[in-house]
Amino acid sequence: MKTESKQQKTALSLQKRPPRQAEPMTSSRKSRTPKLRLHKATGQAYAVLNGQAIYFGPYGTDEATERYHKTIAEWLANGRLPEKSPTEITINELVARYWVFAESYYAQIPGKNTELNNMQLSLRMLCELYGNTRILDFGPRGLKTIRQKMVEKSWCRNHVNQSINRIKRIFKWATAEEMIPASVYHSLWAVASLKQGRCDARESEPVRPVPQEYVDAIQPYVSRQVWAIIQLQLLTAARPGEILQMRPGDIDRSGKIWIYRPVEHKTAHHGHPRQIYIGPRAQEFLQPFLLRPADAYCFSPAEADAARRI
Repeated sequence: MKTESKQQKTALSLQKRPPRQAEPMTSSRKSRTPKLRLHKATGQAYAVLNGQAIYFGPYGTDEATERYHKTIAEWLANGRLPEKSPTEITINELVARYWVFAESYYAQIPGKNTELNNMQLSLRMLCELYGNTRILDFGPRGLKTIRQKMVEKSWCRNHVNQSINRIKRIFKWATAEEMIPASVYHSLWAVASLKQGRCDARESEPVRPVPQEYVDAIQPYVSRQVWAIIQLQLLTAARPGEILQMRPGDIDRSGKIWIYRPVEHKTAHHGHPRQIYIGPRAQEFLQPFLLRPADAYCFSPAEADAARRI
């Protein structure tokens, strides 16, 4: 019961705090793998997982050692949490387990902290309405109820559809971890996305480009580093994060058109290469920031701040 209570608190805390980047464990006690021990009274091999003794058979036998390694491997893959029957797992506990995975997974992908924030909004709605519900008792009707609540909160149609898909993604993960039957996950995909003109959800306003005169008007108020970054975005269509991580060593300057290959980018985890072409006009803005070591970032906040103080 203590474990379940702690996981419920973890799920509910997502409603109160923003997601953070996952950090490696620094405590040797937390990262220590439980050892195979001898229970002297019975001669059994055992290990203590989450405060519970698990027995594997006669100590010193190959069978006991094999069971121990198998159990430890499954325990580590489950986020150091005990295995539970699907009939016992609640939505709160599912969210808590998924969040441990999500913090680690999305921390490996550049720019994905935004996805964690978006995921938090979806999880909050799920926990508020169905936190204490067993996973096996949650189905398409419950998902439609959450969707309607999002519509009533004046979320736009696209945002509602994306949020519902994030909830479905949690159940997909739980299915892959063999926490729930596949039928639970597949039943949720029967809930179709909201269609334009066929629902009560409002439509979002199209995102249009900022007028060029608005961009030009800020030049006197920003540092030369920031202004160069803005111009490079305009001339190369690169993402802000890609410009900020630019280094001289990442740029092929052998041709008339330079080619910048970011070490990390949004679609790197899909195995897609990313090349950004820098033409003559963009080169003029970039050239002053290339006079540094090949592995140093072109744009330094410290330099911009030092220039501001002069």
